[in-house]
Amino acid sequence: MARYKVAVVGSGAMGSYFGARLWEAGHNVQFYHRSKPSLEESKAGLYVSSPTDGDIHIPSSEWETFDDTSQMQVADWVLVAVKSYALDAIPNLIWPLLQPNTRVLAILNGLVDEDLLLAVQAKSKAEGSNNANNRSNGDGLSCCAAVYGGVAFLGSNRTDTNHIEHLFGNRLSAGVAATSTSLTGAVAFSKVDEDAFLQLFQGTKVAVEFETNLLLCRWRKMMGNVPFNGISVAMGGIAVDEIARDPGLRELAMTIIDEIVATANAELESFYGPAATEDDETGGVWKPLGEAEKAKLMDYVDNSVGNYQTSTTMDFLNRRPMEVKYMFREPIDRADRLGVPVPHLRTIVAILEAYQRKYHL
Repeated sequence: MARYKVAVVGSGAMGSYFGARLWEAGHNVQFYHRSKPSLEESKAGLYVSSPTDGDIHIPSSEWETFDDTSQMQVADWVLVAVKSYALDAIPNLIWPLLQPNTRVLAILNGLVDEDLLLAVQAKSKAEGSNNANNRSNGDGLSCCAAVYGGVAFLGSNRTDTNHIEHLFGNRLSAGVAATSTSLTGAVAFSKVDEDAFLQLFQGTKVAVEFETNLLLCRWRKMMGNVPFNGISVAMGGIAVDEIARDPGLRELAMTIIDEIVATANAELESFYGPAATEDDETGGVWKPLGEAEKAKLMDYVDNSVGNYQTSTTMDFLNRRPMEVKYMFREPIDRADRLGVPVPHLRTIVAILEAYQRKYHL
């Protein structure tokens, strides 16, 4: 199995978890933190506790931590796991880590890929032709081999800078957003790009899936992210299982899911044309989201998630910035452009944005 140099940019609950699993499989992993761990934490190393997939301890001698990416080595893979409200900072953070063959996996919440690519391309243009990474032929990325969008199905909390508590889920899906030859990854990725992602996680305990349609993958995750993060915050910070048990809140969640599904299918059709039908495996390039995905989501909520407070809820309760723009506002903006009514989603987002103003988040 190949051994890669991996740089994790954003070493919170999710970034540290996936980075630790890669280290466990034998890869050379570096971790970027906004603030370096304390001396005591550094001496102790990084701990990941997991009742389902086994604990991990990275000793201090191997837990490579940095608060400046310019001090890190260039990487074969860069895993970006910051909050989506920090999207504009990503190009500057990852730039010192890139070389022509580097692949970037952006594991972010929300509909972020278009703006992330714009930010990366703007950075490339600003760096100019003197940059060693700049090898564009005018049709694709000039900074690296590929940018992937990642979607994580993972419940984890960071209880200390050096302690991650894994609660449930251990799945990561990814699709290509752009490559060095094309800025339309959904239709222009190659088998090499697919194999590279799968090989990175080969031998790890992470269940991975390559997605041929990144936009569809993003919308599928939004079916759960939007209603349960949104209702939780709107209700003052309740856990997911409380939403699922309460008949009124459950009905509201299902209604918002329907609005997300309608918007997703309308956008996918606007991009790719008519969807494949249930009995036609060869027609169309995408299959619409519908009842099967809704049933699978609610089964997961009812039987796996439990008494879990979402990342947006934790941010709200700790009066930190919330991921409103790309997880909540962007779906409304797209629904408006497509003529899809989303009144219940609009109400939830109005509450979240009011909280932002009230608490200056």
